[in-house]
Amino acid sequence: MVLQQFKHLQVHGPGVDIDTLCIGPSYVNREQDFFIILHNILAEMEEVTELHPVPDAHVPVMKFKFQGISIDLLYASISILVVPE
Repeated sequence: MVLQQFKHLQVHGPGVDIDTLCIGPSYVNREQDFFIILHNILAEMEEVTELHPVPDAHVPVMKFKFQGISIDLLYASISILVVPE
């Protein structure tokens, strides 16, 4: 299903990746919650391969493939307790 949506967006060519931003509330810690807890969740998903956290980069990022599509996932915290939909 997700792969079909990517194909519809025409982002499935060779060398193409999707840059995404995960936004969370102020109490979420990037080092613990993003790079450890989320990493462990992604590692257990069969759709996710080539999972590589890069926490020490200039822009910390989690790189992986989801159903063969390259994803760069960044995290940003905003100073509110609940992120609105």
